[in-house]
Amino acid sequence: MVLGVLVLLEGALTVLWKEPFSALLGSSKSEEAHGEELEQTKRAAQAARERREAIDHQHRRALSLNRKAPAGEAIGRLRIPKIDLNTRVVQGTREDSDLTKGPGHYVQTPLPGTKGDWTVGVAGHRTTYGAEFRRLDRLDKGDTITLTLPYGRFTYAVERVRIVDDSYQKAFVPKGYDRIGLTACHPPGSAAQRVIAYGKLTKEEPREGRP
Repeated sequence: MVLGVLVLLEGALTVLWKEPFSALLGSSKSEEAHGEELEQTKRAAQAARERREAIDHQHRRALSLNRKAPAGEAIGRLRIPKIDLNTRVVQGTREDSDLTKGPGHYVQTPLPGTKGDWTVGVAGHRTTYGAEFRRLDRLDKGDTITLTLPYGRFTYAVERVRIVDDSYQKAFVPKGYDRIGLTACHPPGSAAQRVIAYGKLTKEEPREGRP
């Protein structure tokens, strides 16, 4: 009789509590899953916060470098595998001084990493000094341009190459996204026109140290 009563009691508990031990085990697993989701959310929030901090730091460094770098000083390194280019970039575009040392950053344009959608301008020679931009007009859509600065590495994909008159005034007009514009005289040996290779930013990597 006692055994029968226990069996009936266990059956009643199963119906009323849906197997208490299984329910407790399921509850424990649910709490573990919830805890893991909460931990993943915390990690994602932390990663987003660190990313924002890195971007803000990069922005401040870009403004500072553009404002404080002396004319003619090396500020970064430009690499374009398609035309076997690996050269330093200096601050400024004065023909008789800055550009004798390598392609120069137009100080009127922001450096990469500055908040906003900007066109970074860099000028170079095609026939004199290092003639780094001699083959600029050979770039094709999708070719890679990498500009490395002390605070970040910025990778661009060539969008188009344009030939414009020397009087063209809209070379670096913002287009709603970050891009770079590399300019040089065209054709080589003449200043009648300009060749401009535009690249759209596809990747940015915050960093510290020398270019």
